Amino acid sequence: MQFIERAKQYPLVLWALALYLCSLGFNLKYDIPLIILLVTTIWAINRSGREQSAREFLLEHWHVISFVGLSIAITFLSEKPRYSVMAQAQFIPALLIYCAIVSAVDDIQKQRFVYIAVMVAGLIAGIFFVSEIFLIEHPDMMTRVKLSDNPLFIVPNDVLFLIAVSPLAWGVIFWEPKSMGSLRLVGWGFVVCSCVAAVYVQSRQAAGIFVLSVFLFFFLWRPLWGIVVGIVALMLMLSIDILLGGGLINKIQLFPRTYIWKAAWEMFLDNPVWGQGPGLFKHHYYEYLERAGYSFGLVEDRRLMNWAHSLYLEQLAERGVLGLLALVVLVGRPMILLGWKLWNEDLGAGVRKGVSSARNAAGRAGLLVAFLAFLLGGIAETSLLRMWGVVTLFMLVALSYGELFLSKK
Repeated sequence: MQFIERAKQYPLVLWALALYLCSLGFNLKYDIPLIILLVTTIWAINRSGREQSAREFLLEHWHVISFVGLSIAITFLSEKPRYSVMAQAQFIPALLIYCAIVSAVDDIQKQRFVYIAVMVAGLIAGIFFVSEIFLIEHPDMMTRVKLSDNPLFIVPNDVLFLIAVSPLAWGVIFWEPKSMGSLRLVGWGFVVCSCVAAVYVQSRQAAGIFVLSVFLFFFLWRPLWGIVVGIVALMLMLSIDILLGGGLINKIQLFPRTYIWKAAWEMFLDNPVWGQGPGLFKHHYYEYLERAGYSFGLVEDRRLMNWAHSLYLEQLAERGVLGLLALVVLVGRPMILLGWKLWNEDLGAGVRKGVSSARNAAGRAGLLVAFLAFLLGGIAETSLLRMWGVVTLFMLVALSYGELFLSKK
């Protein structure tokens, strides 16, 4: 009964959001959680009692409106508009997540609920994914991931999803009071699960970004903490890798992505303003690979590349300068405001007064580091053509709305 009473404190749409996030790592025949999220989000928007003028709405959401508006315009300017529309189907749940959070989160407790939901969903997805590929007997990790038929993890580097949201777990760990030991335990479980998943699938990017994220989170409080904890995280990751056979250490050399990036760059130069069209990189990859001076028969990986293996080059190639600018605005605005608010209201004040303000700023710091982890993953992997990339992006932007524009109760 106590659980039911506490559950009633949170809007139905937030429970629908938690259900949908927990379902992401499962290959469901019918996407019932998404339908529930859609219905409850519409209901929450209609029931929202928040009075807001058009000017206030634009001031708070103009970065999202700009990104969506430019994406629609670029889609209709695409060589194949219909295909580009289908290639961006994952934007539907991502925008629903944004609307659900913005419409329902109006105080610190509801904001905290979303952090916990993301953490629990990540833990479930990570355990299920690692268990799946562990049971598949095949020497090649890429093949094992594909055979798992997991909708969230298509290639090994997709564990970047777990790494990108793991800083939110650090926020929960330091945010929760000591009496809430069970939630802290779940947070620690998710952090360890993310680390194990990155090492087990031998993702160098995920492993490196995990260590860097841990370092950055603690460095915000005390630089010495960041250095010490970062070293501990690195040693832990190397120890896990050794226990699992040293596969990550053996792959330390860089993946030869140069020819893929140069093909994307040539594609961008061919239409620098709005690009070739969302999702069309793979349709022109072989053509622009030759223009970049590479013979298909001589490159190391002769597979058809479905994405540019760089979020920023993908934006340039498929959406041009306009698309990259829209992404910079979408992510840059909340990051700059978060950093400013974190320093001036939390960390800076705490340092100047000689007191710790870690609990007050933990969620905000975790969110800022999550943004940084996502952007680091974008250098050589993340794509807006994959579910986890778009969902993570809009979820972080939505959470920043709660941190920046809502009064904390």
